[in-house]
Amino acid sequence: GRWATGRHMGMTYMLTTFNSYRGVVEAHGGPWEFEQCDLRCAGGIALGTYSEANVTCFKCSLGGFAWPIGPNSASDGVYVRDQSHCLLAECTVDKTGRVGGIGAYVRDKAGLYLMSCRLVHND
Repeated sequence: GRWATGRHMGMTYMLTTFNSYRGVVEAHGGPWEFEQCDLRCAGGIALGTYSEANVTCFKCSLGGFAWPIGPNSASDGVYVRDQSHCLLAECTVDKTGRVGGIGAYVRDKAGLYLMSCRLVHND
């Protein structure tokens, strides 16, 4: 729900979808924290933050399963919109670009903050 919060450590989250706007994790509230987690998506978004979400990822891997771009790539690694905020620290965003997506997409009044991150194999 909108007021839900949580902390996840050492978890792996995976999704295969034909909907390029569907996310493995879709946060609408928070705060949410992910530490040493793996968020992988074939076809959609690895991490989506919406509404007034507040998400922090530390030492996580986000993106698709395979490169070059194909059915096992993610559309976007991180999709941040509305008034949400997302911090990625020491994370890797990779294997994205399916259906015109990119590694990190920010719109509206949202904020994305990257600290010591790697963005590789993103179109």
